[in-house]
Amino acid sequence: MTLSADAVALLDTLPDPALLLRTDGRVDHANRAAMVHFGKGIVGGSLCDACADPADLRSFLVRASGSRQPLPGRLRLRPETGPAAFRAFASVLRPASPDVPAAVLVRLLPTEDQRFQALTSKVRELNAEVRRRQHAQAVLEETLQERNLLLRELHHRVKNNMQMLAGILASAERETMSPEAKAVLADASQRLVAVGAVQQMLYGSDSFSGVRSEEFIETITAAILKAQGQPIKIVTHADSAQLANDLAIPVSLILNELVTNALKHGRPPDGRAEIRVSLEFENGEYRLTVADNGPGFDLVESRKRASGLGLVRGLVRQLGGTLAVERTPGARVLVRFYDRSQARPGRVAA
Repeated sequence: MTLSADAVALLDTLPDPALLLRTDGRVDHANRAAMVHFGKGIVGGSLCDACADPADLRSFLVRASGSRQPLPGRLRLRPETGPAAFRAFASVLRPASPDVPAAVLVRLLPTEDQRFQALTSKVRELNAEVRRRQHAQAVLEETLQERNLLLRELHHRVKNNMQMLAGILASAERETMSPEAKAVLADASQRLVAVGAVQQMLYGSDSFSGVRSEEFIETITAAILKAQGQPIKIVTHADSAQLANDLAIPVSLILNELVTNALKHGRPPDGRAEIRVSLEFENGEYRLTVADNGPGFDLVESRKRASGLGLVRGLVRQLGGTLAVERTPGARVLVRFYDRSQARPGRVAA
């Protein structure tokens, strides 16, 4: 019996095997699920070859060919064929005539035992996957703990080395008789204080990606004033942002130079120095400002004060930023640079 294209398409949508059989077990058509289970060679062959009891199959088909109602049954297969048994439902599509055999549509459904076994197998697979993921998570957590311990140990050793270096510089400053050498050593010691303050923040932070801008500004300025021994209050402001680790050290050195420069040269003739420090962040751009109420200067005319900013110029170039000085009155030094982890919107003119 030949099926129409629509009938073939309909049978192929069924998830379970469906076969068009003659009463002797010959297969005239099989849907995709049946060919996946029995092989493409089942069409034109006999389903009896896959059955454990061919006589039972033929008897089932003969009974179905004479019944007007779908006939339920059970089909037991050979062990090498697949699952041990199917529930079978047979419907006659064409009754037998003197010249043409009957055509019976048989649909095979898994038994409840098979479905339970499939469910059990799936649960076992899911449990195995859960165990694999739990093991992977445990390995990752252990690796993270080891990494954190190593970073803590690294910060601790750096701190000890910086303290030892600070002691060497202080000893050298006390022993030298040259005023120029004392000044150079004092500047180096002051810069080391700024770097040490940043390192201490990194050592005590729970995050290894950066430091908070507010904490950074307050800590560095306090360390500078303590090292200078001057009871001057510095007004600070910082936007709520995070300063990346690779920026923290150079920015701390820039801030040290600018504040030290303001302490030395930014005093009014008859008044007390007022220094304001701010660190603003917007659209990936940082703006570091150090302002004082002194006589003011510019980078071209005031050689004495501008000459002390040589290190700042180099560090700003290293950051890919710009340096500008304004008279407000007083002096206002503005350093602009970018967070390298974010897209840079465009070059900023000095």
